[in-house]
Amino acid sequence: MVFCGPLFDMHPRYIHFKTLMMDFFRGQTVEKMELDGIQHVVSVSTGEQVHDPSATKEDLPPIFFRVYIIRSRKVAGSKIPKVELEEMGPRMDLKLGRWQEANEETMTMALKKPKETAVCVI
Repeated sequence: MVFCGPLFDMHPRYIHFKTLMMDFFRGQTVEKMELDGIQHVVSVSTGEQVHDPSATKEDLPPIFFRVYIIRSRKVAGSKIPKVELEEMGPRMDLKLGRWQEANEETMTMALKKPKETAVCVI
């Protein structure tokens, strides 16, 4: 999964969207992987926020969600393959709409991690 654009590290709404997508698409964590094991790329990108004095608070750039399949082709006389991305879908252009932050007490409760439960082995 690739996030392209400065807003994913600066703007609170885009940071929230990024964490939501990372949680939704979370898979196994691996230490090492062969290049042939990577088959898909999920690209989430956005442009820079325009600082227009006449713009409203909701005038934020759209989010472009694309999924690509990786194709590697052998190049004559080279050990390094040529890597190409081919769009396979789904393809979405998203616009951030309604937004309401939780109050501090609710947010604290929502982010609380449960204590590890003791596992009883029989």
